[in-house]
Amino acid sequence: MTLDEAYARFRDALTTRNYTATTRDHYRRDIGWFLDWLGAGAGLREVTTVTRAEIERYQAHLADRARPQPLALQTQASRIRAVKRWFEWLVERGFLFESPTRGIVETPKGMNYRRCSRWPRSRSSSSTRTPRRLAASGTVRCFRGALCDGAAPR
Repeated sequence: MTLDEAYARFRDALTTRNYTATTRDHYRRDIGWFLDWLGAGAGLREVTTVTRAEIERYQAHLADRARPQPLALQTQASRIRAVKRWFEWLVERGFLFESPTRGIVETPKGMNYRRCSRWPRSRSSSSTRTPRRLAASGTVRCFRGALCDGAAPR
């Protein structure tokens, strides 16, 4: 099965499962970015030819800070998440034996700035506990995997 055929079946499955139009559009856009990145003629490739190394290079491409407009971490994670879900679906349906995205982390380690329960709710300039300041101060990861100051959660 080619990547284009697999992509079409995945889109049909999202519709059948009653995913919202917005969700389907996000998958279409994010998987489309991946297929564009693979290059011209990528859609004619067999799904079994996509390797983990290619997925990792795509992730590095998304994280490239030398780009004129670097992608936000959330955008990077969203694009990788869509590709991961697509390949997981291919495994569930028996088109692949194992997903090339298995074990791929959506955001690079040490760059996960999700809000921790210990962070202030507002983004006021007087706050000294912003994710970037916490990261710079050598903080640890809390039980949620977010950066925090190591104190017990409230």
